Amino acid sequence: MALGQQFLILNPVHTDRADDFEAFVRDVLGPAVQAQSPETSDKVRLWKASEPEPGSGAITIFVFVVDGVSSWDDLDLLPTFTAQYGEEEAKRLLDTFGGFFADRQTWAASWADALGSEVGDEEGQQYGWQMQQVPMYPPA
Repeated sequence: MALGQQFLILNPVHTDRADDFEAFVRDVLGPAVQAQSPETSDKVRLWKASEPEPGSGAITIFVFVVDGVSSWDDLDLLPTFTAQYGEEEAKRLLDTFGGFFADRQTWAASWADALGSEVGDEEGQQYGWQMQQVPMYPPA
């Protein structure tokens, strides 16, 4: 039996924007996926780290888990947003979406702080998060 493929997409969200990110996913991204790709809407889940990253606390990790897609192209939001909201609004929404994420330097510093803390296994070889699932769609 062949095992299914999943995509895990890590999203380093500025902690002070975490609530806004959840609202954006629930009110903008989720409805667009439901309307434009109903066959995949039940295959996408969003998880959130229970606490911000140790150290600076500047980043909260969100993870999209996506089943049943075969390539990164299947995850491109531009066609979905364009079909749902129109071309100009889609570009604006993608800019908004990108604005939630920490840059690489901030994320790297957060990881370095976390790895230097007492989080993870005793040898420091593994690192993980306690996660909780976040609603992706508005209540029915």
